[in-house]
Amino acid sequence: MKVKGVIYIIDVTCPFENRIDGFQQAKRVKHERYAPLLDIFKNQASRVEIVPIAVGALGTWDPANDKFLSKITTRSFLRKMQKLCVSDNIRWARDIYVEHVTGKRQFHEAEILRNPNFRPREPTTDALIDVAHCSTSVPALPV
Repeated sequence: MKVKGVIYIIDVTCPFENRIDGFQQAKRVKHERYAPLLDIFKNQASRVEIVPIAVGALGTWDPANDKFLSKITTRSFLRKMQKLCVSDNIRWARDIYVEHVTGKRQFHEAEILRNPNFRPREPTTDALIDVAHCSTSVPALPV
């Protein structure tokens, strides 16, 4: 994206919030990955920046995202975008968990490939009750 003579290389990352520095590490990886592009684009703009946007896999919004996003959108849309990104991540995390516990896929891969705006259906009350009563134990992950 080029804005006022500055090229921004933007990539969204969804790190798992398992450590205090999880977001910092994920953003560092993005900077390392895209660093070779800085030299390629430097002749096309006054400045080139790598902008990792981090939204936690469980729905945490990185406040550092706002610094860049406030440059390219209104404050009201930024708040709406935060809510949409966080709710989508929570929805997908829920679907992954339900699939893990029940063994039933919560979406059809073909639908996602056919329609990039695909959003899983909201769970029915019966599906939520099934998950709540599932007796499958989930092993704890090592810390």
